[in-house]
Amino acid sequence: MVSHYADFDLLFVGCEFKRLGINFRQPYYCTLALGRKKFPELERHNLGSLYKALFKEEPRIMHRALEDARITAKTWLRLDQG
Repeated sequence: MVSHYADFDLLFVGCEFKRLGINFRQPYYCTLALGRKKFPELERHNLGSLYKALFKEEPRIMHRALEDARITAKTWLRLDQG
């Protein structure tokens, strides 16, 4: 699983799996944690700020589930390369 602020997202995912009687234990990667390591100089490490630091442009759309997933994936791939 790849997420921006994975600790927060895992609370929700874990609760839903628990409700279904499933113990959710999966590896996860967090673009927020990695972004803080790679860009300590940034004032903010939200998804839009990291995207802008990596791609030198603002994301076109934010706070829509599918687009945020795409931006997170693109950000993760770039962060993980270098």
